[in-house]
Amino acid sequence: MSEFARPSDAAQRRLLQLQTPLLAPQPLEQAASTLCSELACTLAFDRVSVGLSTRAGLTLVAASPTAGSGDGEERSQALTLAMQEAIDQNASIVYPLPSEAAPRVVQAHARLAAQGSGTLLSVPLIGAGQTIGCLCFERQRAVTADELRVIEPLVCMLTPLLALKQRAELGWSARASEALRGYWGGSGRRTRRLAWLGGLVAIVALAMFPVSHRIGAPARLEGATQRVLAAPSDGYLRAAHVRPGDVVAVGQVLVELAQQDLLLQNRKWEAELTQHQNSAAAALARADRSQYAIAQARAAEAGAQLELAQAQLVRSQVTAPIDGLVIQGDLSQALGAPVQRGDVLLTLAPRDAFRLIIEVDERSIGGVVLGQRGQLALSALPGERLDFAVTRISPMALTLEGRNAFEIEAAFGQPPAGLRPGLRGVAKIDAGTRSLAWVATHRIGDWLRMATWTWGL
Repeated sequence: MSEFARPSDAAQRRLLQLQTPLLAPQPLEQAASTLCSELACTLAFDRVSVGLSTRAGLTLVAASPTAGSGDGEERSQALTLAMQEAIDQNASIVYPLPSEAAPRVVQAHARLAAQGSGTLLSVPLIGAGQTIGCLCFERQRAVTADELRVIEPLVCMLTPLLALKQRAELGWSARASEALRGYWGGSGRRTRRLAWLGGLVAIVALAMFPVSHRIGAPARLEGATQRVLAAPSDGYLRAAHVRPGDVVAVGQVLVELAQQDLLLQNRKWEAELTQHQNSAAAALARADRSQYAIAQARAAEAGAQLELAQAQLVRSQVTAPIDGLVIQGDLSQALGAPVQRGDVLLTLAPRDAFRLIIEVDERSIGGVVLGQRGQLALSALPGERLDFAVTRISPMALTLEGRNAFEIEAAFGQPPAGLRPGLRGVAKIDAGTRSLAWVATHRIGDWLRMATWTWGL
């Protein structure tokens, strides 16, 4: 008789140690093999095997090593059938049947015993009202009633651990399927099914509920009419009186170019004009008409050049053409630098007249038409919503930040004070009413249709 027939403190500790393989971080097959070996050694059996229920049926997972015999396909099949026989009857089966035992179907056990197993004990693994497999014990001498009273509680103790170990190795799909089967097949399944049906009806009704469809896109503020101030002539930057963000008035001097070269040109043409005028007067006194005509022509040319030099001298001071705000052109760090005629110096914009530029993605441009209204939220004024109306749609897409987009112009009704060109935010254009399902899924649907066309399906 095994030490477990007369439980002692040492025996109880040994029973607890049997749980160790199932708690260790190792694969199910390895843990089950270690468990079978421990059970065979502890309970004095020649061979212990474990089979677990899977979607494909009962599967032999592991068995303790047995000297002199192996696991042929025929024997493994006979062992599996014996375990299934005990599972089908939901009871432990001892073979040969003791005289005092209840009648059992033992055909599969008899075939297994005929292969040299001797005495067999099959104990189903039953936990939480569900049979997950079976343990089969084999040896030559008989199994006593005392041993059976020890083994059955021990198997009950090991069953939850085996179930957890088996579940841990299932894939996510298998776990989900198992959970669904348990959910729909458990108690209260009628109530749950009705609840799910009601929830599904509610979701469908909600999906068909009409909601406002709005097209969102990045947006920026620009001046209604921006003025670019360029260098009037070649020269050097002498002074810059304003920087971006400064408010300017009409006629205010903003930039000055160096005047030395222009003054020299002015004096040069003044001197030539005087010289040619004197030559014309002398020719007139001599009554030399030809020399007089030549001198007069040269004087006229010098006069024209003088007027040009004087005009360039005046333009060397760049003034503000409008009341507004400097939005571009910080020249404070470029004093003394050469500039060429036509180089952009400053950009001005009016302070009270703006236009809104909305960068609408090409996938949404089909829903935008002239006259649509919307609202703008600026990063500088996140708590305010500015109303606008679409006034112009660009006919050609631009590449903006790696995506194709169309620039949409919009105008404000009454812009609040404190707006500045260059502010950015998010605009939302009202594009009518759509179902909630369409609003939530139309982007995915459009992508799928495009992908289907691209792949030639």
